[in-house]
Amino acid sequence: MRPSNMGVVSFVDVKLEDVWYTYDGVNYALSSVGMEFNGSGLYLVTGPNGSGKTTLLKVLALIHKPSKGRILINGVNPWSRGLTDSIRSSLAYVHDKPLIVKGDVDYNISLGLRLKNLEVAEGSIGYYIERYGLSEFRKRDARSLSAGNRRIVSILRALILKPKMLIIDEPFNHLDVKKVELLIEDLRELSRNTTIVMSTHYLYKEILECAKERYEIIAGRLRKL
Repeated sequence: MRPSNMGVVSFVDVKLEDVWYTYDGVNYALSSVGMEFNGSGLYLVTGPNGSGKTTLLKVLALIHKPSKGRILINGVNPWSRGLTDSIRSSLAYVHDKPLIVKGDVDYNISLGLRLKNLEVAEGSIGYYIERYGLSEFRKRDARSLSAGNRRIVSILRALILKPKMLIIDEPFNHLDVKKVELLIEDLRELSRNTTIVMSTHYLYKEILECAKERYEIIAGRLRKL
């Protein structure tokens, strides 16, 4: 049975106002970025390698604090109000490179739940493992899986959290056609009640059709398409 996402309430408003970000204090990876996400839906961010997509997602995930400008969540700047930790607990961020720790597939998928002291729903884990064809690998050290299966494990770790906001960087890398189809189905379903911000090079027709808004970033500068 598909895990229910009923009762999940998306952020009312997420806004970036004139956001700049620099790693070295000289060169800016983001320049005067402004964007707004109103409620649930799938928001796409596209652009070439090195354009600033990952930096932008890390600002949204409250991993990077803007060097200039501000991020507002429900009208509040979490960095100025000391709310970053509490808001991060409602977010799920999936890195472009899978974060896999020592342990089997079950342990890696449930890791986010354990870190947040939430109940580990074995039925939900079992559903996703069967759905994505991981049953035969279930008790294997997840670090030994193929690149595609490690990718799926890291994504399922986020999906099972039922976050208020999912920020996901290049989810389709290394996935075969079947897993791409399944993931698009799950993301479309989740986007009905959750704010999803995704960066991707793979502009599948089904993703473009369900995207609420699409942005392009080039050399740190963002524009709405």
